[in-house]
Amino acid sequence: MSKKSFFRQRVGNMEQLAGLREVVVNSGRGRDVRLVEVDNGSGLTFTVMADRCCDIYSAKYMNKSLAWLTPNGIINPNAYEPEGAMWLRSWAGGLLTTAGLLNVGTPDAGHGLHGRASSLAAEDLKLERLWQDDEYILSVGGVMRHTMAFGEKLEVRRTISTAYGKNIIKVSDTVENQGFAPAPLMMLYHCNFGYPTVDENGYLEAVEHKLEPKDEAAAAGIDSWNKLSAPIHDYAEEVFFHTIPADADGLSRISIVNPDANLRVTMAYNSATLPYLNQWKQMGEGEYVIGLEPGNCVPIGQSGNAARGDLKMIEPGETVKFDFQIEISEIK
Repeated sequence: MSKKSFFRQRVGNMEQLAGLREVVVNSGRGRDVRLVEVDNGSGLTFTVMADRCCDIYSAKYMNKSLAWLTPNGIINPNAYEPEGAMWLRSWAGGLLTTAGLLNVGTPDAGHGLHGRASSLAAEDLKLERLWQDDEYILSVGGVMRHTMAFGEKLEVRRTISTAYGKNIIKVSDTVENQGFAPAPLMMLYHCNFGYPTVDENGYLEAVEHKLEPKDEAAAAGIDSWNKLSAPIHDYAEEVFFHTIPADADGLSRISIVNPDANLRVTMAYNSATLPYLNQWKQMGEGEYVIGLEPGNCVPIGQSGNAARGDLKMIEPGETVKFDFQIEISEIK
């Protein structure tokens, strides 16, 4: 008997087991932000911010938080401040923040920290609940336009999906240059993991690979790049650039393992278009987070990537696809 037939016999509506719910924030700085709450029915829940690039805010597995959240909370994208590092004033953190599309990292070339992608509201929001290959799929899709008169004309089509009984969040983007001139294309998926997924006695795990420190602070801590600690007062952040070979399925992987919480959280990404895994290690008080950030660049700004020969361009009419997934499991 197929799964579909099995459940049709036992429930009148799959919402009984797994579902999507649209809500709107009605107070505070996040007023009017559209959210989609996702429950895959097997312990995984997360919230998609439709008005923030369909990024993911909170996420839990078996009631254990996966994501690190900033003190800002959810803020309406109209509060975005593009100057310098003021991006930080409206940044929610969360399981996923999109950085780009013209700048990632250091404010540079007239662009602020991490660009404006995360402030773009989704158009054509689409929710789907359907059986596919005998799996019950829940998906949230939207279209974001990164455009300017006499400037770039980039469109991002995003789908975020999960399945009943499978604790995997999949993110798939297609970026199209709808203009008539080449444009820089910098994409970084700023995925932020916090307590209790991140805690002392935890560690990062990956196959042997190339590792590069961003700066002197990271170089000083390179021997302990994979070790987590208790929160440290006045901790100086460390950033590492990883180039990890792909597994047989074409995905490169790096995991956070926390034996105390019985959790393994794995970032798996298509390194054909996302060649770097940027690791943000911040063991500070309150700012206690590990960022696992697949990208087609490193977070040193547009000119910094150009100097390295890493600045990607997207030609008129060209489309580029990016895919990654977050896999959650219990340690046996």
